[in-house]
Amino acid sequence: MAAELVSIIVPIYNTEEYLRRCIDSLLSQTYNNIEIILVNDGSTDSSLCICQEYAIKYENVKVVNQDNRGVSAARNAGMLEANGKYLTFVDSDDILVSNAVEVMYNLISNKKVDIVSAAMSKEQNIHLQKNENNYEIFSGDKAILWSIKNISPSACAKLFNRESILGITFDETRRINEDGYFVFQCCTRQIKILECSNIVYWYSERPNSSSRSVFSEKFLDMLYFLEKKKKYVIENYPQHKKEIIRLEVITNLNLLQLICATNSRKYSNIKKQCCSVIKKHPLINTTTFLKYQKVLFFVVNFRILWFYQLLISNFKNK
Repeated sequence: MAAELVSIIVPIYNTEEYLRRCIDSLLSQTYNNIEIILVNDGSTDSSLCICQEYAIKYENVKVVNQDNRGVSAARNAGMLEANGKYLTFVDSDDILVSNAVEVMYNLISNKKVDIVSAAMSKEQNIHLQKNENNYEIFSGDKAILWSIKNISPSACAKLFNRESILGITFDETRRINEDGYFVFQCCTRQIKILECSNIVYWYSERPNSSSRSVFSEKFLDMLYFLEKKKKYVIENYPQHKKEIIRLEVITNLNLLQLICATNSRKYSNIKKQCCSVIKKHPLINTTTFLKYQKVLFFVVNFRILWFYQLLISNFKNK
């Protein structure tokens, strides 16, 4: 059977420093039947020129140029342009390991699943394991549980059967966690999801990336998508209420950490709201929490957040 076409969608905004490295990693894939869709989202640097240069040189590279509307709009535009049976997303400052598409394609086609979710790493020059037997398959309520407990919030390092997720798009009105909610919506379909430990994706953390920003109101999108997930789970999968509550606590801890690090009185009401949610669940199991989440959970419940903020402030001022 002939290999099916895989569409690789790359949203781009002012990443001229990284863009060639990203595109080169896509062109060097060991799986040959791919199309690369470069969506320039109103870049003001030379990103568009770089995209056009590659499109002239390679027949399987397409360029979509649009006004700046955000990463979700760029991904949606890429999906509309895609012709492949399968879709994957790559951020323009990241790279794919050379046999990433090949491994994900083999899994999605041989195991007859709808989504393959592979692993990401900050380490460069990582090669995929040849052994593809280390995987789990989820469907139905187990897929929902997986999406709450274990899922990477990114839409990257995943291969989607386009037909299985038809009609699902990225929310263009939000700026944070929109890709995590996209994947959650996919999980609500009656589909099979395969999670494997193969590292297929290397990501970079730029100093000005959103994940490293000080708090701003865009981070409230975390709560917006949390409430949508919570409502769906409680209405349709009440057996997983405990896990969605745990996710609610973690989300509020993450938001609170950002506010504390920003150290601005402007967000005192949001800080109080986060603390209120956290204090509602003092007996929640924190075993798998990250270290800072455990500390923050402790100080909130013992009402010594002021001391925690003082420590952070002193550390930042040194």
